[in-house]
Amino acid sequence: MAEPRLTFIDGLLWYLQTRNWAFEKIKTCPTGSHLLDIKMYHYLYFSNLFGAVDIIRDNLKPTGKDAAFEDQVKRGFGNTTDWQYARELRNSIVHRGIDPAAAGHANGNIILVLCPATVQDQKGKKSYSCTFKYLVELAECCNRAVNPAIFEVLESHGLLEPGQMTVGKETTLSAIKDAEVMPEWAKTMALKALGEMDFIKMAEQIASTRINELKGLLGH
Repeated sequence: MAEPRLTFIDGLLWYLQTRNWAFEKIKTCPTGSHLLDIKMYHYLYFSNLFGAVDIIRDNLKPTGKDAAFEDQVKRGFGNTTDWQYARELRNSIVHRGIDPAAAGHANGNIILVLCPATVQDQKGKKSYSCTFKYLVELAECCNRAVNPAIFEVLESHGLLEPGQMTVGKETTLSAIKDAEVMPEWAKTMALKALGEMDFIKMAEQIASTRINELKGLLGH
């Protein structure tokens, strides 16, 4: 398997891991939390949500049937502008410094952050509103729309098959030998260890673990 594909999958995993971690924090954010923490949870959720969407678009460059990837995502929001709102909310947080936790309500011991009434595009010419009251509700909707779309496009490219995630032994050995930051003694130990183990079995186990984690992050 080519290294760029592994880099892509690892990047996608990072975005999804961070998104899901931030989502759990948003859902369970207790009253009395530090304001910076609340801001960070929402920043990380929306920035990594769209990081996952954009890395799919930029790396797989869907054509034909898969060209409808973003269309499928948008359909998950029904006949609303919630997708555009979420996208511009992310842009406003990342690029324009909007506070994602400017206002909220307490629901028992949990903080629910309110959706900003409107968000604007970069030029300030278009304004979008949201059908949800709280950002956690918008995030739940985003997950429901994005997860199946990502799963399907990965499946159509064969990227959920462990065989597509394995790395050849020669590729691994060459990478170790060429590693500039790895000391020679460590290279010697690594090359010796790889020569004594069942490399194919190890590679298959690593690939299966990566795929299972990816599926789990997408709710499968």
